[in-house]
Amino acid sequence: MNPLESLFNRLEITEHYPHFVSKGVNSIAQLRLLGSSEIMNIAKNKKVTDKLANALSKGTVNVPGSLKTSESTKTKQGTYADHIAQGFKNGASTPKQYAGGEDNWETKGKGEKNNAKNRRKKQHTVEPVRKDPSIVDEAMMETLIDSSGTPSLQEEENLPAALKKARNPKPDRCKNREFSLEMHLSQGQMRVLFGQNCAKLKKIHDANQTSNGRIEKDTNGPSIPFTIYGSSLEDCIATKEAIKKHVGIGKYKDEEARLHYKINEIEINIRAMLYIMHKNLHKEPSEQMRDSTLRGIASYLNFDKHQGTEHFTYLCKNDKMKKWIIDMLIKQFADRIQMIIYCTSNQAPILKEHLMKRNTSKEAQPVLLIPATKEDIQQESAEVWKQRRHDALKGFKNGAVSSVPYESNGIKETVVQRLLVATDDYARYARAREIPHVNLIIHYSPPRQREWSLFRSATLARGARSMGFEETVGYELSLYTEQEGAMQEELKKLATFKKLPHEEECEYFQRWDQTLKPETNENPYVNYKNVEPIE
Repeated sequence: MNPLESLFNRLEITEHYPHFVSKGVNSIAQLRLLGSSEIMNIAKNKKVTDKLANALSKGTVNVPGSLKTSESTKTKQGTYADHIAQGFKNGASTPKQYAGGEDNWETKGKGEKNNAKNRRKKQHTVEPVRKDPSIVDEAMMETLIDSSGTPSLQEEENLPAALKKARNPKPDRCKNREFSLEMHLSQGQMRVLFGQNCAKLKKIHDANQTSNGRIEKDTNGPSIPFTIYGSSLEDCIATKEAIKKHVGIGKYKDEEARLHYKINEIEINIRAMLYIMHKNLHKEPSEQMRDSTLRGIASYLNFDKHQGTEHFTYLCKNDKMKKWIIDMLIKQFADRIQMIIYCTSNQAPILKEHLMKRNTSKEAQPVLLIPATKEDIQQESAEVWKQRRHDALKGFKNGAVSSVPYESNGIKETVVQRLLVATDDYARYARAREIPHVNLIIHYSPPRQREWSLFRSATLARGARSMGFEETVGYELSLYTEQEGAMQEELKKLATFKKLPHEEECEYFQRWDQTLKPETNENPYVNYKNVEPIE
């Protein structure tokens, strides 16, 4: 007699037991999965339904899933807790010293003591109540399979909905395996795809009625194969494109294309212009573009070589050391500082406050230029922030006139000092615009993307380079910590970086000061009438 039949005998409803067996309910575990309405549909009797529901809810059925224990779990002298409490009342100071009762530990051997202890643990070990009867875990699935076996097709049709869901946990879309499509993802992309308990992946599969194959975890290659199954090739392709968009494959390819163009910008622009001119010559004279049109196209392309600048790196222990290097560099250039410090939006206000307190350059006050966040726009209107950024760029362009004249070839000139604390947004703004001249760039934090490093470098000594100076016209210094070393290694692929030796910073900074020729009012490098206000 199995536990379910024994339950029906105790509740005096034995005649209803065959009805439940015919519906595939062969164990108490399966009975717990049924709701009151499903039990009523099988029993066709309200009293029987109430008896079963009452027995399961009160925990009088001694099966896993009940919090309460039956009377049979108590010892002759009461529960284990009552037994220990009685021992303390008799004067025992520890559980092992209590006297009296059948389980007197003082008179038993070591083996008998352990056996008695294990028996009590088994008697009073209970499992939590299964709150949601529709939830079926692996242990419950094993119970269902072991107790009822594999049903026939006719029995499968007669099973209640809850049992059908327990026996077939996979959705119907997993049966669609007529077509397959394979793609390869990196380990980082796989982590993104399977994040948040695969919620996004499940949503993609549900939308296209597809599924995926087994993932091999022990793949040593750079990419992991990922197979998509579906009822049609179009569904598999739609799933593949959705996955590529989610993990950022398309975005990564676009970034690589932009990076390739930026590295080979001059060569690509020359080829493009030659191709346009070649096609134009082979057209009819009436269809050919005018010279003014060709010059207009060429004016939008960059043909200036990035020469006359040097790149250095410096390993710092922390941000405090970074600030110390910046203070030393500003102090060296004291009266002719023309510098941009690139950092994140969170670091920029802190760094500006530090520069204001140190007041290393008394005349050149740092100008802060950061984008407005959503919270900022909610507090103040977008027009206010636009005007604030416009004023910041205007202050950076005008600079501060140095009180100490700069002497070049026996001629005294007036230096315009500039110090800007900005984010990558300024580098993006400056790509196609005239900007104020600077001869020093400090990377306080690494750029968000590799291409942003090129955009930052393009803001260095742009006016002096366009004038064709042969000597060095600008220096670029990247300050990084060990945590930022991985990104710095990626940036080394884009430019040649020299290592700034420790304990030789002052010698290098003095050499930079002697090499660089700052922009002056008498000899400007940029036509400031073309410097546009920031949008």
